[in-house]
Amino acid sequence: MKKDFEWKKHILECLQSTDYCSIATSGVDGLWNNPVYFVWDDTFNLYFISKVSSKHMQNLSWNNETAVAIYKTEQKCDVV
Repeated sequence: MKKDFEWKKHILECLQSTDYCSIATSGVDGLWNNPVYFVWDDTFNLYFISKVSSKHMQNLSWNNETAVAIYKTEQKCDVV
C-alpha cells in the first residue's frame, strides 16, 4: 500500500461528486437498500433527512448498523 496516498483528498472528491448515496440497513424482515440525499461535515460524518416512518429509518431504530455507498449517479448514454 502506498504510504503517501492522500485519503482525505480522494474522499472529498468522492463526496463532492454527488448529492446522493445508497444506505443499506437490516430489520426484522431482512435487508433494505435505499438512495438518500446526504451532506457531510469537516470530520466526514454523513447526514441525511428521511421520514421516521420510512423503512430504512425503522430498520435503524431496530439495528443501527448500516452500510453506505457513495457514487456518481450521472451516466453517459451514446444513442446509435
